[in-house]
Amino acid sequence: MAMVALGICLFFAPATVNGDGLGYLNAASAAHSAWEGALNYPGHLGYVPLLVSLRQLFRLGPYPRDLLGVARTASAVALAIATFAIARTARRRGANPFLCALGFACSFGAIAAGADVESYAAALAAISLALWFAVEDTASSSFAAALMTALAVLFHIENVLLMVPIVLILSRRGRYLFATIALIAVPYALMLSENGARWLGGAGHGLHYPISWRTPGIALYGICKALVYSPYPYEASAFDVGKMFLLGLGALALLIHGWRGAWRSAPRALPLGRGPSLAWLVLYGAVGFGFFPSDQERWIFLLPLFWISVAASATKSASIAIALILSANLLYYLPIARRSETLEKAHAVAPLVRDGDLLISPGNGWDEYVGFDERMELDRFPLVYYAGKLGGKEALIRALAEAVTHARDRGARVLLIRLDDDRDPMGWKDLHGFGIDRTSIDQLLPSGRRVMLAPNVYALTSF
Repeated sequence: MAMVALGICLFFAPATVNGDGLGYLNAASAAHSAWEGALNYPGHLGYVPLLVSLRQLFRLGPYPRDLLGVARTASAVALAIATFAIARTARRRGANPFLCALGFACSFGAIAAGADVESYAAALAAISLALWFAVEDTASSSFAAALMTALAVLFHIENVLLMVPIVLILSRRGRYLFATIALIAVPYALMLSENGARWLGGAGHGLHYPISWRTPGIALYGICKALVYSPYPYEASAFDVGKMFLLGLGALALLIHGWRGAWRSAPRALPLGRGPSLAWLVLYGAVGFGFFPSDQERWIFLLPLFWISVAASATKSASIAIALILSANLLYYLPIARRSETLEKAHAVAPLVRDGDLLISPGNGWDEYVGFDERMELDRFPLVYYAGKLGGKEALIRALAEAVTHARDRGARVLLIRLDDDRDPMGWKDLHGFGIDRTSIDQLLPSGRRVMLAPNVYALTSF
């Protein structure tokens, strides 16, 4: 099943690397060392160093585009390792390993992580290995579980939560988790001394999700999306969003129905035990509920627990649900993955851009891909990234003025990309939380005159 998972990830590889992956590739290509790369992503301290190491190992070129293929392959391999490990865990606890592995590998959350440049695939591999080693119940495997837990935290800081269920599974051997605490504390303490208290906000990218009466429904949407792909409301019609949500909800209902039947024959319904399962569910569920619950990534770390529990029942409804999940992702996500409109828009603008230009844009959209395939050396100022990093509008204005002054001092052009595009909400929907929109954007920009080079592309001259 590990090879099946690897094949699924490679098959679903999207035409365009996602926004997070683009950021990782940029950071790994700009870093001169693994440690320098880690400082850019404090919440994913181990991931950029992994990419830097791969770049150096395979002697890849200096541009982010040069690293893309190897980074995606690494994600696919990590997802295959995760699939293998949770299947072994399921077998060890009396659950159906084939059903567990197939359901996990077909879930959209797992596919999206393993098919692209994502820290989640590497984190899932470490989580699944930690779980497998924990249930093996030997002294050496308990220590290995501690090491894998530490690695999971280094790939994604949310996995500090994993220590609780792993301790409950290890029982007396939980003392080995002291090694985990040490391995996590040392690199993060070094980072704190380097970056100061602002690191604490950096792990969350400076963005905040407002909790409201709609949050439970949004969370249910995100949970279903971890199984079956569904577009966001701004990406598709209400009919298409509703259709895919209902497919995911149907699959979830089938799986829960089969699991409820197995509950009567407990403890097999919870192969990991009630205490560890409840701790895992509550802790990770609380984070998912409170931090952008519409994203499938918020629920991805629950997939190993979920599929191992489902595999304990091995009911007909579970098999039907897996067939539904795979079919829906093939029919509806694969065409989306093959789409290349984002790169096409970036390619259309690339001939207008020269090496060394400063590009100011909202971010999170096609603007960040300008020059990616062309392997251009550009200075970029995505507003949404710096607004989150710096913590607000006033600091953003100062940083933007400094970037423009620096560009002009070295004779580079200042280009404005996608600042007047009313059709694309990417970047703008997050900037709105900082009091920034298209109508107020001129208040942020330094003085100068806009000269149109093409639609959505302007040069900002100094009069």
